[in-house]
This record gives sequence, C-alpha cells and structure tokens, in this order.
Amino acid sequence: MTQGTPSHPDALLEYARDCHDLCSFHRERMTRAGLPSASSIGSFADVPLLTSAEVSSAGPQAILADALADAIRDGSAVRFAEPDRIVRISQTSSSSGNAPKLSMYTQSDWIAYRDTLPRMMAGTDPAGFARVFNCFASTHSAGRFINDAFPLLGSLVLNRHHTAVTPEEVITQLSLGFSTLGDFTCLAAPPFSPGVVSKGASIADLLEHDFDNVIGRTIRTVITAGAATSGDFDLREQLDEATDMAGKPPIQIVEWYGAAEVGIAAVRCQHGGLHLTGGPVHTEVVDPETWRPVANGARGLVVATALRSGSRYLRYVVGDEATVHTGPCTCGLTTPRLTDIARFEDMARLQRGCASTEVAL
Repeated sequence: MTQGTPSHPDALLEYARDCHDLCSFHRERMTRAGLPSASSIGSFADVPLLTSAEVSSAGPQAILADALADAIRDGSAVRFAEPDRIVRISQTSSSSGNAPKLSMYTQSDWIAYRDTLPRMMAGTDPAGFARVFNCFASTHSAGRFINDAFPLLGSLVLNRHHTAVTPEEVITQLSLGFSTLGDFTCLAAPPFSPGVVSKGASIADLLEHDFDNVIGRTIRTVITAGAATSGDFDLREQLDEATDMAGKPPIQIVEWYGAAEVGIAAVRCQHGGLHLTGGPVHTEVVDPETWRPVANGARGLVVATALRSGSRYLRYVVGDEATVHTGPCTCGLTTPRLTDIARFEDMARLQRGCASTEVAL
C-alpha cells in the first residue's frame, strides 16, 4: 500500500468506508466534510486529514470502532474472537504538550504489522542481527515490535534491563552479550536524546561511554531512527571511528521512519532517501489545501494511514513535510521514497525528543 501515482488502491477506499460505518468519530468528521454516508466517499483523497491535536482532544476511544470501545469500557471484550482482541498498546510521550495518544492493535493487526519486518531488513546480513540488544523502552512501539518480530527471523532479543539506568550500566550489559551463546551482533536504540525526554539508552550516550569499544568490536548492525545521519551527531561517522579502532568492517545502519501512532512507514536507502514499506502502513505526501497526493518530485505533508481494526489513524498528519519520488532508485528498488524530511510544525516538540519517526517514534 504505497503511493505510486496520485491515485489510491481500492483497499484504502474500502477501509475509509469501513471507518465511516463503524466509528462515530470518523463518521462525524466525514459528514462535516460533506461525506454523509460511506457510499459518498468516492475517493480516498476525499477523506479529511486527521491531526494530532484532534486525536489528543477526542481521547483514545474515539478512533476505535464504537463496538470495540464499548466492549473495553464494560469489560466484555472477551466476547470478541481472538484475532479481534486488543493485544498491543503503545503510548506517545506527550512531549508535544498534547495529551498522550494510544495506538491499539488487535491480534490480526499486530501479526500483519510484525510480518513486514523481512522487507525492512532486506539486504542486511542475517548474522548482523542474530543477537539483538534492544535499548528501546519496552513501552515504546519500536521496543515491542523488535521483541515480537525479530525472533521470527531466528534472532535472539534481549532488552536493556530496567535497572541499567546509566550509559555505563548499559555498556556493562552490552559487553556480557548472551554469555556462552555469543556477543550481541545488533544494537537497536535511538540515535541520541535531543532534550529532556529520554527513550532508552541512546547510541550517542553509549558511544561516549564505551571506553573498551564494545560496539566497534562486536556490533555488526545498528537499528535506529530519528535523524540518525543529520544534525550535530553524525551516526555514520561515529560508528566508523569505532570500527576503525577495532579493525572491523563498517557497521550496517538500518534507519526506520514512521510514527508511534501508525508504525514504521519507511526504511532509509543506502543511496539516500527512505523507501516506503507499504503493508498495513500506507503513506502519502499530500497538498495541504487539496488533500490530494502530490506529483513525483513535489513536496507536501506526510500523511499516514494505519490499516487496522484497532486504533484507526486515518490520513493522519504525522507533522513532517517531504519530497516524494516514485521513479526507480539507483539501489534497484522501485518502491516510492521520501527525501528531505523536515518537521513543519512545532519544532520545539522535536527538540524535546518526540520525533516523528518510529523509533524516536
């Protein structure tokens, strides 16, 4: 489900109509936009854009199907079939100043999302993520995703222990690896903590306190997100310095882009830009006035839809602007990609650590 042309797959239109039928919050918004019935939605681009402030104001129950929200309130959700029950919930940090937003997944939602991981890791040597040290907070959507998805690829995953609250303590755990099973080969963590909000041990902090160069000697893959290759901290440069000292080959960087509310939407290409992942996260770049997708090479707002039965983030304005490219990439992939992503509103939010990426997601 990715944007290839300024048109939309039929499944998106069906999903919008389903939201109209099942969720009074979305139905009321669409009615105000001149779409009083599900059948009146002639194009997915007719659906009004949804902002973060709207979701925060309405509350997490608003974007659930009415029947599901009612069942959660009265404790009768057990009557739902297992695939339709909520099994995962992530929460934003509220560093934007708005109320925290919840992102709920049914069992079928989570399985569909989890099964996108092979595409996200395509081209990466499996030995590089054989043993994963996960420094994303366990309450964070990225932390849960890593815990659930990587074992299906044969990886062992261990989380940063909750008692490891300083970089030195985290480095100690990193150095222990899986004991007799081998060193960690993959480090999953935010690139840095740009302000007062900390989302787990950051790579910048770990590198600064890694006096024995454990990262340079043992880590072969880094999974991160949130401006990992820009700003004052250049992750590529720092990792190359560590591997050069250890006499090891360069570490592969896998950088994800998305939002805590909707999930991982894109993966950075080694040739520049971020390729859209598709699947249950549909990403658009739209004109803010017409709500229509922009043409190849044009710039607009990044808008994401989570194709879920749980929290229905429908044409959700992530808070970034980007340029979209729909032509083939020099890497060989033909999936659309985003370049020159920048926060277009509330820059202070990004500085406090709540980036729009799933992993500073």
